[in-house]
Amino acid sequence: DWFTQWMDVRNSIPFYPNQLMDWFDAITNQEFFGYHWYDLPGNLDPIAQEEYRHISIITTGFDPEFCRNYRVDMPETFEGLEEANSEVAGFLESQFGNEQAAAFYENLSGYDKLVMINTLTALSQAGVELGKAEFLDFYWHENGSAFGIRLGNLGTGDLGDLDEFGGGWRSGPDVLTGSVEATPHYDEDGNIDYFDFDVDLYNPNSIAAPLHAFEVLGNTITGSATHPVDAARALQNRLGSVGGVSITCHH
Repeated sequence: DWFTQWMDVRNSIPFYPNQLMDWFDAITNQEFFGYHWYDLPGNLDPIAQEEYRHISIITTGFDPEFCRNYRVDMPETFEGLEEANSEVAGFLESQFGNEQAAAFYENLSGYDKLVMINTLTALSQAGVELGKAEFLDFYWHENGSAFGIRLGNLGTGDLGDLDEFGGGWRSGPDVLTGSVEATPHYDEDGNIDYFDFDVDLYNPNSIAAPLHAFEVLGNTITGSATHPVDAARALQNRLGSVGGVSITCHH
């Protein structure tokens, strides 16, 4: 609370009376308004606001943007992942071996676990040749959060049902939500070196293109990636389920 922060030695710098009152007003207002403190004049900070939303959803299940409570259940252990989603577990085992796959998965944050499950589930459903792929890393957003996954050892013939679209590959026009985006990166000889894969809420290669434009605009304004809970809900709506992941919403 504000009193604890005030008494903390790290904050024990000399205050002039006006400075003390300004600090008191700021901290109590932020505690009172919470997420919407950033909507007040003079407090605009889209990146900090989106980070606040991420932390709230992952730690408490509450989404302050839409005033909804989510319950997010997913396998926390690799053994649980094997039982709930054999495709994702099998892919990780093929990359790392059983023990290292377990250590890799269990050391991921809940956010990154959900990004991994979402993306691999969507790629498998799209027919991407995961058996040939080499996991290189997560695909990192500029704000430091995982956006998707980076896979090597794939060519354009390994992308299953994805269509060439806008300089990359996308889900076909029959897929409106929870769509796959594959962005190629080339080596110095002009050959594809690897792909960055992620899940979009809406597919620009469909009649949902205007909604995708709003999605991109929102991410640009907030300086954030699409939240994996939102992506999981889009996949859940399209596929009926995302193996091992359950997201329920309570208004």
